[in-house]
Amino acid sequence: RLPWGIRMGQPYYVPVDGGMEKPLAVPEAGGGMLSPDGKHMVFTPKDREFRTWKRYRGGRAQDVWTYDLENNTSEQLTDHDATDHQPVWVGDDIYFISDRDYHLNLYKYVKGGAPQKVTNHDTYDALWASAGPEAIVYENGGYLWRYDTNNNESTKPIRANTSFSLLKIEMCVSSSI
Repeated sequence: RLPWGIRMGQPYYVPVDGGMEKPLAVPEAGGGMLSPDGKHMVFTPKDREFRTWKRYRGGRAQDVWTYDLENNTSEQLTDHDATDHQPVWVGDDIYFISDRDYHLNLYKYVKGGAPQKVTNHDTYDALWASAGPEAIVYENGGYLWRYDTNNNESTKPIRANTSFSLLKIEMCVSSSI
């Protein structure tokens, strides 16, 4: 949700079994994901997902944080002049997209150490990370790539095959338009 402007989003807890949503105590958030156990959230406090700023090093550069849903506490994980964003959680590990080397690539958070760069794209930026139990899918150069966290390898492309006969296209025509 956007509580008071287009530059900030408010994360909400929505019960799976239904009921009213309730805002989390995080006042502003960009991308994020719940931990596998559902007790923590990894997020960026600033929302810049649709900005066209490349290699930005200013005050709206994002960092990665975690929020403990049970204890109502947060912890900053990254502190870099570059943008660290689109964090995801796979098992016990946190990954995020960063342009700290001037091309957006996927990095793995290392507690107490420097993040580990796990992809090496140098022509196009890695974008829109999304995670499942064992892998991260992201876009690079117009293709979907899959980063396997078990063997630390990225493969491309992921192909989505569909038949036009399976697609149903409906068109509404109104004389009032």
